[in-house]
Amino acid sequence: MEYDETVYRKIDAYIRGELSEDDKNAFEEEMAADIRLKKEVMMQLSVKDVATDNGWNLIEKKEYKEEIDAVVSYRRSEVYERDIQAVKQGGKRYFEKEENQGRQKKKKYLYALLGAVGVIIFFFVTLFTGEPQTSELYAMYNEWDNLPSFVTQGTQKNILIIGEQAFTEKEYERVIAIFTDVVETNKTDQLPYVLAYLGASYLELEAYEKAITVFDQLLETETVESSKAYWYKAMVYLRKGDVENVKKQLHLILNDPENYNFDKATQLLEEL
Repeated sequence: MEYDETVYRKIDAYIRGELSEDDKNAFEEEMAADIRLKKEVMMQLSVKDVATDNGWNLIEKKEYKEEIDAVVSYRRSEVYERDIQAVKQGGKRYFEKEENQGRQKKKKYLYALLGAVGVIIFFFVTLFTGEPQTSELYAMYNEWDNLPSFVTQGTQKNILIIGEQAFTEKEYERVIAIFTDVVETNKTDQLPYVLAYLGASYLELEAYEKAITVFDQLLETETVESSKAYWYKAMVYLRKGDVENVKKQLHLILNDPENYNFDKATQLLEEL
């Protein structure tokens, strides 16, 4: 059940011991009459105990709001209930003192217990370590706003500029229609740039395999722009969260210092 901000502030004040004695007693009477409120308070208390030694202000500490919301959501989920039951069951089995429980059997239960605990610890560690996620890295490293402009290259007002304008306005399906026709009819001598816009448009629509196919075409042009395909494909995989394939593309870039974004590839590889 969701409560309004006033209730959450009261819960926060109760947890941190900031209520007066009268207000504390009144709030505990509310909890006694409302089992859902009591469960919410107990859940908030347990989250505080897990995540920090010093506690936090659940409402006002906005820098951790998303993380706290994620913890609360996890604690309410069936996944958490499954994990915590696995911990309890593993602990019960391991610490049983039955005479017929041999060393190997106890070791098996210990491994099960540690595995279940590890799932929960992994959730909190990955949530609060501050390590960049692939989505954050993608936002940092993608260069779609800096694709070469057909206008600055002196091209007259034609279909290429119309396609570029559609890309700027995020009309990606229109971009695909325009530039697919350009590629299929071989209407341009600026094919590498057209393929860059086309592949980026597929990527923005999350048509990842089509984006990869287009960037493979760019690689096959064997022009000075060809090596950009490695970087663009790395961005596709980064957007997908496919770290293994991101690394493969980055290593291809690092095979030749002349490849596009050689230095950035080195930096990104270190961050993965």
